[in-house]
Amino acid sequence: MVVLFLVLWSSLRAKPDGYTLLSFAAPILINSHMDPVEFSADSFEPVIIIVNDPCYILVRKDAPWKDLREYVEYAKQNPGKITIGNGGAGGGTHLAALAFESFAKIKLTHVPFEGGGPAVTALVGGHINSYMGAAPEGLANVDSGQLRILGVFGSKRLDKYPDVPTAKEQGFNFQFGMWRGVAGQRGTPKEIVDRLHTIFYRAMRDPEFQKKARELSLTLDYKGPASFAKFIKDYDKYYENLIKSNKLGNKYKY
Repeated sequence: MVVLFLVLWSSLRAKPDGYTLLSFAAPILINSHMDPVEFSADSFEPVIIIVNDPCYILVRKDAPWKDLREYVEYAKQNPGKITIGNGGAGGGTHLAALAFESFAKIKLTHVPFEGGGPAVTALVGGHINSYMGAAPEGLANVDSGQLRILGVFGSKRLDKYPDVPTAKEQGFNFQFGMWRGVAGQRGTPKEIVDRLHTIFYRAMRDPEFQKKARELSLTLDYKGPASFAKFIKDYDKYYENLIKSNKLGNKYKY
C-alpha cells in the first residue's frame, strides 16, 4: 500500500508529457474512496485498458459444494458459516465478495489476508472454506488438483478451464473483475495520449504477448481512451456505492 501511494504521488507531480505513466488499476479507484487521499478518478488521463480478469470463487477439492448454486444454497441455509478469504480488507477481491454476497442475498464471513498468496495457502490448508480470487491466483493449485473453481464472474468461461461455467450460466447474472490499464497525468495532450495508445495497442496484438497472457490465464480486454474514460467513470461510482453501503474505510462518515 505504501509503495502504491509513493508511485501515485510521483505520478501526480510529474509533467503531463507522456514520459511518466501509471499502471492504472481497480485498487486506485477503490483507495480513492476508502481514504481521504490527494487523487481521484479525475486525476488521470486514460490511455488504454489491457486486462480485465473475471473474479472466481475457489474451494478445496474435497469441498461439499460442486458448483456456485450449491455454495449459495448452503450459505442461505447457514448464514455466516462459510468463510471466504480475500487479499486484504477493502481490496478488490474483498469488494468482489461483498458485491456477490449482496447480489445473492447471502451472509458470508470475510477473512482478510496480506495478499492473495497467503489466502490461497490458507484455503489449501483448510483454514478457510473459500477464496475470492482473480487470475492467476490459485490457478496453479487448481492445476495440481488441490482446488476447484465454483464459478467465473465474467462474460465467458476462462479459456484454460472451458468446463467451469460462468456465474450467469448458473443462474447468477453477476460480473466482477480486476482490470488493469495505462494512464497518464490529467492534461496530457491528446496527440500524446493517442500515440501512447497506439504503442500499447500494438503490443497487445503481438503474438508473443498474447501467448504469455494465455499462459497466465489473463483476460485481454481492449478499451481505448474514450471507452476507458467511460469505464472509469462508471466503476468509480460503483465502487463508491459499494464502499458506502458496506461502511468501509475512513473517508466517509457513517
